[in-house]
Order: sequence, then C-alpha cells, then structure tokens
Amino acid sequence: MVRKITAITLSLIFCLCVFSACDSLLNGSKDNDGEPVKKSEYTITLDTQGGTPLAPMTVKAGEKCYSPYATLRSGYEFMGWYCNGKLWDFENDTVNDDITLTAGWSIIDYTITYDLGGGSYSGSMPESYTVESDTISFGTPVREDYVFLGWRINGKKTNEIKKGTVEDMNVVATWFGLEAEITPAKGGATGIVSIIHDDARLPTMALIDAMLEKYGLVADVGFLLNKVYSNNITDTAALAQYSEYINNGRWKIVNHSATHTWWGEEFYGGVQDNPDRLNYEVVTSQQKMRELFPSQRVLTFALPGFSAEKNKYTDGSLYQLKQIIYSPAARELINNNYIGSRFYGGGSNELSGEIDWGWINTRFLSANLIKNNLDSILTNAVKTGTMEVISVHAVTDDPALNEKDPSYYLMNTDMDLALSKINSLVDQGKLWNANFEDALLYTREAKAATLEFRRSGENVVINLTDDLPDDIYNAPLTIRLKNYGEWQAAKVVQGDDVQYVTPKTENGETYLQFELVPDRGEATISAVSLEDMPA
Repeated sequence: MVRKITAITLSLIFCLCVFSACDSLLNGSKDNDGEPVKKSEYTITLDTQGGTPLAPMTVKAGEKCYSPYATLRSGYEFMGWYCNGKLWDFENDTVNDDITLTAGWSIIDYTITYDLGGGSYSGSMPESYTVESDTISFGTPVREDYVFLGWRINGKKTNEIKKGTVEDMNVVATWFGLEAEITPAKGGATGIVSIIHDDARLPTMALIDAMLEKYGLVADVGFLLNKVYSNNITDTAALAQYSEYINNGRWKIVNHSATHTWWGEEFYGGVQDNPDRLNYEVVTSQQKMRELFPSQRVLTFALPGFSAEKNKYTDGSLYQLKQIIYSPAARELINNNYIGSRFYGGGSNELSGEIDWGWINTRFLSANLIKNNLDSILTNAVKTGTMEVISVHAVTDDPALNEKDPSYYLMNTDMDLALSKINSLVDQGKLWNANFEDALLYTREAKAATLEFRRSGENVVINLTDDLPDDIYNAPLTIRLKNYGEWQAAKVVQGDDVQYVTPKTENGETYLQFELVPDRGEATISAVSLEDMPA
C-alpha cells in the first residue's frame, strides 16, 4: 500500500493541561499549603483520540513507563504518544506525577489508479483520498464501438468509493465490445473433412454416390484424364457417364494426372527430363479436364502415390519422401498451376498452424481404421481444428474382390459406416464436409483475410479484404459478429447480396453469423424486427 503522509495534514491531538501536568514531573505536585505531595506510584491515562481504547497504566514514582500496547485508528498512521505537545521518550522520561499521554495521528492519503480500457471519461478523477473524504462517485465513460458495462473497483462491481474507505483503489471500466471473427471452417464448424475417391472407377463412384445422396454429403474424384481422353480422342460414352456424377452437385474433380504417371528422379524412363511429357501429365490434363467438364475449375492436384515402387515409402522421413518421389520440375509445375495438392502420406492438417499447401496429408480408409480409429480422428478434428482428407481407392459390394485385395477394395458396408460417422458430426454443425478444392480455397482465404469492423450509427460496417487473386479466391467466408446489441434479427448487405439472419447462441455466447466475400466492398449489418424478415 502506498501511503502519503503530509506535514500540513498532521492531526496531532495533544493534552493541554492548565497547570502543565508534564512540567510537574520536574517540580512535583503540591498540596493546599504549597507543600510537595509525594506518592509511591502514579497513574498514566491514555487518550487514544479515536483509536482503540487502552486502559490506564500505573507506574512507580520516578521510574520510566513502558510503551503502551499499540492503538489503531482506521485511516490514520500512528505518530507516537505526546504530553503537552512533546513526544514522550519512553527510553529516558520518568514519571513523577499523574499524567495523560495523548495519541498523535497523521491522516493517510490513499492512491487511486485508473484503467479505462481504451475509453475516455470527462468526470472528476482524483488521484488520492482519505478516510475523511466525501464519497467519490463515477459516471459513465465512453468508448467507440463499445457499450459500458460498469466500473469494477478493487474487483467489486460498484461506481463509488464510499466515505470511510481505507485502501488504495484500482478503478477499472468494463466494456461490452463489438467483436467480429472469421470461423476456421465454413458455417462456423471447427473441423473439415474431405473425401476423395482415387483413380475414378465408375463402379466405385456409383456406390459412393448413392451414399452421398443418402447422407447429404459431397466428395471428390481423383480424376485421370485417360478415363475419358487419350491419343487426342474423347471417349464420349465414358465422358457422359462421368459427367452424370460430376454434374449432380455431389462431386468435384481433383486432377490425378493424365495417365497416373509417377515423376520420380529415376522412374518411367526419366519423365522428369521430358518437359513435353511432364507438361502433358500436369498442365494439359488440367486444361483438358476443364474443357471436358465445364463446371469444374480443377484447382487442386492429387499427387499419385506408388507405395510399392522400389519401397520408397520406407526410405526415411516424410520430408525425405517428398524429395525422393517427385522431381523438382514436377513440383514446380504443380506449385505454379494448383492452389494445393493432396499428398499420399497420411495424417491430419492443423488449421491453426502453418499449412504446407503443396502437401496436404491424406489418410486412406480401411475397414480397421473405420471401425477402430475414425471416431477419434473425427472427434479430434472438431476438438483441435484440423482438416482431414480421407481417400479410398475402390469400393465394392462383392466380398470376393474385397477378400482378394482388401487393401484396395473396401466393402460398401464399411464405406457406409464411415460416411454415417462423418454425417453425425456434420449434422451437429461441428464438422464441415467440403470438396477438397472448396476446403483449400476457404482455409487459404481465411488465413490471408483482414477483417475490419466499426459502428456507424446504429449499424455495423465490416470490410473484408485479402491480397489473393480475386479470379480464383472468391469463396464466401463465414463471419461471426458478437456484442452487436439486443437485436431480434439482422440484415446484411454487401453490394447486391442481401442476407437476413437471426442470432445464434452457443456456450452461453450470442452472435450473428453470415457470409461475406473478400474484396467485394463494405458490408452493412443493421437491426431488423422479426416481422421484417422475409417469409
């Protein structure tokens, strides 16, 4: 506690005796005839002047008295015992008469510190006070975009320091602040799951598509161009079959190269040294898929994986594996033409950390993983905020195929179980089931975006921007707006786009949730009544 004792404010109360009782210590008391009165002991009365009372003391004549017990007085500092204005010296002064010792006090100045939390206050803000000061009351401070909740003084919710208070004070303004954030996954989910069927087998797509429709989910196909186009010839029948799936709204294409070629440093006759062949596998395949499937942008790449090829997957660490399998020329082409690539390596991708967009980890489904590990994988994705990319090569309803090659063929019943587990968390709003391309667009935009917001009168204005190319990165991002006020509903206007939303409450926190597109200009959010909501 910081105390300030000022000489001017000393409140020293002294015993003023008409016949100077303390002087009689030297002269002695006298009787009516003027003769000295001799006593064997004398009484010392203690006047605490508002302090805690103390009983009188009895001292033998001519002896020193002991120092009394401490006396306390709230809001004052004890300065000592006085007799007739003189500080009593207990080490040397002796008692030769009945006397009164009077307590001397100094009033304490208590300090007041302030924390306005970014606001301002035009009222009186004294820096100190005493126990005798009148009650100090505080009014309402102001802070742009915030609502004042009240003062907390030494941790207690109050707006005043009452007269008689005796401690240093910390006066803090508390606020209900406007807040806005981009959610890590679309729709306010915390985790993402993408499902990829590798190699584009029509029988597998047929089985998975029925399950996607059943659960309302989406998936991708790691597409090989030679399934519909090779030697400059388009297989129109196959194209029609694949288009039926690609265009039904449940599928998107992830480029899986033209012919499933591996571009290692030493495989397939040195493909990495043949720029034309490499360009055809990576770039031409992308361009041709866009031409054959006009609804597809084909912004992502599924790196082919050949785990059996010269046992490369046992050669070392994941980092070494990346360097071994794909030549620098192949990696450069992929990085220059795609927003991200799926890597055949397994594991999770943390949304909160630094994501290596060129090597998004993928785990392949097996019956054992689905039954024993998938629940914990998905729960962890929700809990910690990760993107899970789950792939499958082939799904069959033929037990013989599954028994012949269980590592390649997954039974349709196991695949259905996997999708049901995913669907459960998607329905709860905890997990976003996204196409691989959409997931990468969202997460890259969310990490790059800058969110600015302010109040404008009764409205809130938000400006969402990023430095990514708008012709590619134009996915709507989910925004949560908190502490906006007691609105029944809200109207969100960004350019020609108009949304109406009602408040959501989660974990005791109420917020408005809506979508905005970066670099589309400012959005205005205004309060509306429920009656004004469109039917």
